[in-house]
Amino acid sequence: MTITLEDLCVALDQDLDRASLLADWEWLTGPGARVLMLGVAGDAFVQLGQGQDVYFLDCVDGVLEKVADDLGEFLQRLGDVDFVAHCFRYDLVAPLLREGARLPEGSVWAFRVPPVLGGARDTAALEPTALADYLSLSGQIHAQVAALPPGVTVGDLSLAVE
Repeated sequence: MTITLEDLCVALDQDLDRASLLADWEWLTGPGARVLMLGVAGDAFVQLGQGQDVYFLDCVDGVLEKVADDLGEFLQRLGDVDFVAHCFRYDLVAPLLREGARLPEGSVWAFRVPPVLGGARDTAALEPTALADYLSLSGQIHAQVAALPPGVTVGDLSLAVE
């Protein structure tokens, strides 16, 4: 089975409130981040404020990485197999796609227990999760652990689910 870039992306339907999707990531992105593309593993490509740069928002590791100076360069990078494999977590989601697993509309493949909290980083640890819930919860978790020194044991997290 051939896996295409379309198979690795979440369709952003017109009813989706893109403006609020990254509200719980503002601690990292700042206000006004615009979602350009979302991978089925829950990571996002965004532009910040009024800037033209394109960033990869790694929602598993809680980091923001510049990947292109503008939309044209970003589109060009989508033709790079290594770039796509890394940013769309091909190694994790390809086995699911090859098995014929399909996500419900508006969902992503997310880790049952986030790796930042000690969860495994393998395909068997993924489950379908509502996109908005995933982005909100992962943003809250990373915001709470971002300032902790390395090696600190996390004993209590507080999450807001609407």
